Amino acid sequence: MLFLRREDPFFYRWAEVFKKAGTAEARRWLVITPETRAEIKRLFHAEHLTCHAIAKHLAVHHLTVRNVLKKDSVISGQKVPVTKMIDPYMSFIEDRLAKYPRLRATRLLQMLQDRGFSGSINTVRRALQKLRPKGRRAFLPVPTFIPQNAFEFRPPGVSH
Repeated sequence: MLFLRREDPFFYRWAEVFKKAGTAEARRWLVITPETRAEIKRLFHAEHLTCHAIAKHLAVHHLTVRNVLKKDSVISGQKVPVTKMIDPYMSFIEDRLAKYPRLRATRLLQMLQDRGFSGSINTVRRALQKLRPKGRRAFLPVPTFIPQNAFEFRPPGVSH
């Protein structure tokens, strides 16, 4: 929803703009000006306002504010890589797994704790899950319906 005031110079032109929604003239009216972009950034960084508060203040849609901030990489969709507690020990873990592929996580945790690791068993298990190859299934699924083995059941005394 747009928050337009009647005193805005283009308030009455919006009806015309929405009638010609796909034209170049309509896009000209729907573009955010560089001044508005700068004001959005200033309100976000200096005033620490939320996207909704900025949208209400500038009379634009909150998704427009979010898109301006995202385009300028203020709000990025990418996650920053986090250093994990187990990262310094990954070369040791890979070496142990190369020698002993069936090494259990509990034994590996004891070996790591002897070398100064202070994490939990779950941290070691997550690391092992990424390093070990996916195992094969212990069984093959049996299809439930095999046409060669199919038969028709009829209660006694019932015929075609």
